[in-house]
Formats: sequence, C-alpha cells, structure tokens
Amino acid sequence: WKVSEGDRVGMVNKISRNGYFWDTFEGQIALEGISSSGSSIGANVWDFAIDNYWPQEKQDAIANQLREVMDSGQKVKIHYQEMACTLPWRSGSNHLIQSIEPIGSIEKAAVSAERPANANYRQNPNGTAATIDGRHYLLWHDSNGYLKADVLTTKQNSNK
Repeated sequence: WKVSEGDRVGMVNKISRNGYFWDTFEGQIALEGISSSGSSIGANVWDFAIDNYWPQEKQDAIANQLREVMDSGQKVKIHYQEMACTLPWRSGSNHLIQSIEPIGSIEKAAVSAERPANANYRQNPNGTAATIDGRHYLLWHDSNGYLKADVLTTKQNSNK
C-alpha cells in the first residue's frame, strides 16, 4: 500500500533493466543541493523504479522518456508513490514513478573540472577540484555515496 506521494526534481543519471528472475526498470536521479547563496553545489542520489505491474508498452515508453532526458541533460520532475514494501517481481525500489515532466530548456552550464592553479585544497584521492561560476570547489563523495562540496579559497583571496 501507498505510504506517501510526491515529486522530486533533478537530472536522471541512470536507467536500467535488471533482475535475476524478474526484470524491472530501475533508475537514479541526482537531486541538486542548494547552498545558502542559491547556487547549486552538489547532488544526492535518489533511487526509483518503474512499476512492473504496468503494461510492458507503458514501461518501455517511460524508460525511453527517461533515457531521452538523461541523454539531453535536461532536468525533470518525477511524480512518485512510495509503497510500504514492494515484491521483487514488481520493483527493486519502494519509490514507483507515476509520471515524468521535463523542466525548462536545456542549458548546460560551463563547468571546469580542472584544478585551478591558484587554489589551496586538501589532498583527497576521491576529490575533484572544480570551478563553477568563478568559485572554486572540491567535490567528493562521503562514505554513504553522497556528493559533497567544499569551498576552496584561492591564494589571492587568502592574503586579504
């Protein structure tokens, strides 16, 4: 039975059909993290599934729509129902998507993943230095797999 219903907004980063005995469509969406300044700095991953009780044509249509928005990099709003539990032949997640709505136009931000020459940062083998809108960040994943961002200070700014 349904325990909650709602919407999630983000970018689809995975859609696959998997299962040992019962194939189900499973996916992930990257939910944006917003800093206090209003800029987007990171993402949390949210798992979902396409309800295997739907007719195969409807499952395929939604999976194809998810692949299209994933390939284009477009944000989507996913309407879902959270079930108390699902049986393995229905889905691998308790979050069953009901509909998908692309949001806005496709605009890819110019993001440099190169290490800024004048940035001080802590060494982290899993981290990536990035410049976003003129600000320097160290992006890394915590032990739970959540994307985290540390603001980097530049040598120029640290002397002020």
